[in-house]
Amino acid sequence: MSATHLPQDETLARFAAGTLEPATRLVVAAHLEAAPQARARLALFEATAGTLLDTLPPTALSDDALDRTLALLDAPPRAAARPAASRKPPRHAARLPAGVTLPRALADCTVGRWIWVGPGVRWSRIGIPGVAHANVGLVQVAPGRALPEHGHGGKEITYVMSGAFSDASGRYGPGDVCEADPEVEHQPVADARDGCICIIAMEGALRFRGLLGTLLRPFTH
Repeated sequence: MSATHLPQDETLARFAAGTLEPATRLVVAAHLEAAPQARARLALFEATAGTLLDTLPPTALSDDALDRTLALLDAPPRAAARPAASRKPPRHAARLPAGVTLPRALADCTVGRWIWVGPGVRWSRIGIPGVAHANVGLVQVAPGRALPEHGHGGKEITYVMSGAFSDASGRYGPGDVCEADPEVEHQPVADARDGCICIIAMEGALRFRGLLGTLLRPFTH
């Protein structure tokens, strides 16, 4: 798998700084597994961040810093976490076609069952541990089918797990990332032979047009 479309530099810089929304961060992490070019770019941002930290002047500790540290040492120990072997495994209910696997970035997430939302379109909600309302999920689009035309109330980022789709900005194949902002309105169309399966994260509500858009709206909030 060789990605052609990579995340924007701003997105990678925010990933390096840890300031991305959890849903968007999950999609970028999935993409990084398949895109060595993006990992190389990320390494540059991480190195730059480290250099900037080295140039910052030292910050004086507060007068009570030592007392607070000693108080932590005297505090009773927290209950130990359950061993990994005894934890309940995450629920991955959405069955994928043969040869298609979830990225490792989703290993601790829950993946809900497929929900029919329109002709040739299915949606599965992804749950991120510790995040109450992560607006992220899998979408599967049948060959030649189109998602409803829509705009964006915030950032949308899509990672192609398998197959491909096209819109006015180009064609996106396995490993690619497509980013859209509030100025973009598009209508992705799945590959005529393989369709597509993608992970999509949204930082704002989508603005749909048409009947299929009305059906999709409850699953994208």
